[in-house]
This record gives sequence, structure tokens and C-alpha cells, in this order.
Amino acid sequence: MLHDTLARDGNWLFRWRGVLPFLILPLIALAFDNMLNTEAISPRMTNATEFLGLAISVMGLALRCLVVGYAAPGTSGRNTRGQRADSLNTDAAYALMRHPLYLANYLILLGILLITHTVWLIVIVTLAYTLYYERIMLREEQFLVANFGDDFRRWASRTPAIFPRLTAWRRPDRPFSWRRISRSEYGAVLVIAIGFGGIEGAEWLAAGDPSDLVWVIASAIAILAALTLRAVKKTTSWLDH
Repeated sequence: MLHDTLARDGNWLFRWRGVLPFLILPLIALAFDNMLNTEAISPRMTNATEFLGLAISVMGLALRCLVVGYAAPGTSGRNTRGQRADSLNTDAAYALMRHPLYLANYLILLGILLITHTVWLIVIVTLAYTLYYERIMLREEQFLVANFGDDFRRWASRTPAIFPRLTAWRRPDRPFSWRRISRSEYGAVLVIAIGFGGIEGAEWLAAGDPSDLVWVIASAIAILAALTLRAVKKTTSWLDH
């Protein structure tokens, strides 16, 4: 059946979902001339687009932090080997939508793509992202139905998949965990910093605009902070509780 085939594809894509950003790199390279031309023709619009892109990516990071900070233990992890959910999340961000992390990831990606000033790139990546993650979401929901049955069906029937229903927010009884965010979300900070720093750095090398160098320096500071958190996680137990 087509439904089962899509779910099997989703299982494979779930395992390799971290590879998707690297597949975009050749497309960004193709858009490079357009970036330079736009910056030369309209520096003011370029600066506005860059700050808008950063704001959107930070919104995505904030949504990831909201999800992870309130998530129950054993859920909303970064595992790639297989599906895992020790319990069913239905409050906080999961009261607004069923797949908040994938919306957050798209916002992070969209913000980075905006600074390329290339419409065709944004459209192609958005379509690819939709096809890629709809299969992953289908497989995840099959897994949740198998494990939580009618509890999942009741929650899914009142909760949209990806477009949030903001009036449905429910704060959970468990506390918000900054340690859990620090332990897991340095990766999202790295993606944003490397994305912005890499693109702006390439523009600086090609055009020599000092404003691009400012972006590179800010990105380098963010990368250093994220790598510091990673080192703390790997070498100490400070972030374990």
C-alpha cells in the first residue's frame, strides 16, 4: 500500500534527516552570484533581509527551546537510529501542533535561505523539505498510534499537524529545563551560526564589505559558545539534571 511505502521511506529519512542541510550547499553555491548582485544593487534591502532572516532563525531556535525545555524525559530527542517516545507529549508546544520541532527546523532553515536573496532557492528547498518531512511525520505518527493508541488519536484529532493553534497552549506541571536545552540545542546554534557565518564570510571574501565581516565575527562567537556547551556536555555531568 502507498501509505506503508511512504512510512517506510519516512523511517529511512528519519535516520538520515541530519544530512538534509548538506544537500542544500550546491544550491547555495549556484545562488552566490545573485547574492553578490543584490548586495551591490541594494545594500539597504540586503541589510534588512539579513536581519529578517536572523530574526526568523532565532524564532525557530526559540521554538526548539520551548519544545525541549518542557518535553517529558525520553521524548523530543535527537536520536536517529529509531523512533523513541517513553510518553506522549500533549501539552506546551505539543498542545499547539503535533510536530513543533519540524516547524522550528524549517524556520531556522528559512532564515538562512533568506540571506541568499534568491527566490527560486527558497521555493525549491521548501518543496523538498515538505516532501522530506511529511514522510518522517507519517512514520512517527504510525509509531505513536502503535504505542499510545486511542490517547494519540484523541490528541491528534484536536491538534493540527504543523500550523499552530495558538489558543490551545497548556503549560505542563513539570518545570522548564534550561539544562536540557543547554545539553541538546547547541547543535541548532551551530547550524545558524555556520549558515550565516559561512554565507556572509563568502560574500566578504568576494566583495570585501565590512558589514559582512561583522556577521562573520558574531557567528564565530556563537560557534565558540556552542562548542563550549558541547565540551561541557561531553566532559562533565553539569548538564545531566
